[in-house]
Amino acid sequence: MLFRSRDTGAPRGRGTRAVGPRARANLRRGRWVVRQGALEALAALTPMALASHMHEVACCMADTHTAVRLSALETLEQLEPFDLAEIAPRASPLINEANPLIVASALDLLARLAPEDLAPYADQINCCRFDQAADVRAAAQRALAKLSVKGV
Repeated sequence: MLFRSRDTGAPRGRGTRAVGPRARANLRRGRWVVRQGALEALAALTPMALASHMHEVACCMADTHTAVRLSALETLEQLEPFDLAEIAPRASPLINEANPLIVASALDLLARLAPEDLAPYADQINCCRFDQAADVRAAAQRALAKLSVKGV
């Protein structure tokens, strides 16, 4: 039976406590659809709950399947900016990927960083302003705008 929490209205009850550990275990499964489903389940967690799984999710950014990599980036976007700063060095190499969907998602993830944490990636992001893909150019502009607004 599933109940609603009085404080947050979030579902609680039998089975909701184990979502994180179950999903984390599924990140190591052989079938990519299982890994992607696990990432979607983890994305539904609160940012605080997701933070305890962020390193396992970050490992999925190097998955062999594009759908899993995109799901990992989207899941990590749920984290608070101070948690993202810890995994940003693992996301920044994705800016050099050939797949524009991966590059744009990585740029959007980095754009969620605090300006002082985003500043070290400014040169790398600036190069993306001239990419052939419009999504990549737009994501680069969003990230650079965050830097220029804060004066970093």
